[in-house]
Amino acid sequence: MEFPKWRRIRQHFEGPVVEDIPGRVRDELIRVLGGPSTQGAAPGAADPASGGTATAASAASAASAEGSGRIRPGMRVAVTAGSRGIANIPIILQSVIRTLKQMGADPFIV
Repeated sequence: MEFPKWRRIRQHFEGPVVEDIPGRVRDELIRVLGGPSTQGAAPGAADPASGGTATAASAASAASAEGSGRIRPGMRVAVTAGSRGIANIPIILQSVIRTLKQMGADPFIV
């Protein structure tokens, strides 16, 4: 049996370019989470005094549903990320952590 000849090819995908990654991450987190808030905790969010934890996804979901800030000073926020196929993941994660700290949260990576 004769096999066809192999050729090396490369495929390039055009994607959006973000010039200021830290700034864009900060702006999007503030837009989604609503910035720091002194209002009540998000539904399902843990009370920092009890040592509980809220995930960024649950806080973001609650914030967008209510339209107000959900990150309170001292709130512990879990940050997770998969790196497969995401360019600049270290910069993105660093920016997420920095922004959450600026909002008064106590973020940690799981």
